[in-house]
Amino acid sequence: MSANRLSWIIATLVVLVVGFLVFRTLRNDTSTRTASMSMPRSETSSPGSAMTPRSSGSDTAGARSSAPRTSSVERAKLVLKEGGYYDGPINGNYDPPMIEALKRFQADKGMKPTGYLDPKTYEALGIPLRRQRP
Repeated sequence: MSANRLSWIIATLVVLVVGFLVFRTLRNDTSTRTASMSMPRSETSSPGSAMTPRSSGSDTAGARSSAPRTSSVERAKLVLKEGGYYDGPINGNYDPPMIEALKRFQADKGMKPTGYLDPKTYEALGIPLRRQRP
């Protein structure tokens, strides 16, 4: 086998592996989804609580839900908007208006106003943290 042919085979394999890794990363990354994730009021448990879809209990093991998944930033923006802290668009962007809203929320709750979505802030917002996939 010539060196030229071998280099083409190696280059093709590298491109395939990198393409697969990029595809897998984009498929699993919820922050790349930009669709609006507003839910009807009937889906919420109370005005200041986290926005979580109801479970019908009919899901089978391994089956994916047809409900759209929201990122943690989107859920935080929804709760902050309901509380009157945030007035911007509900999306997965961690933007300056979101940071300012978090600082106001944290100060009102007696927390250090950092503007970060740390575990204590999630708890104060009433948002359960999801386990990250390995």
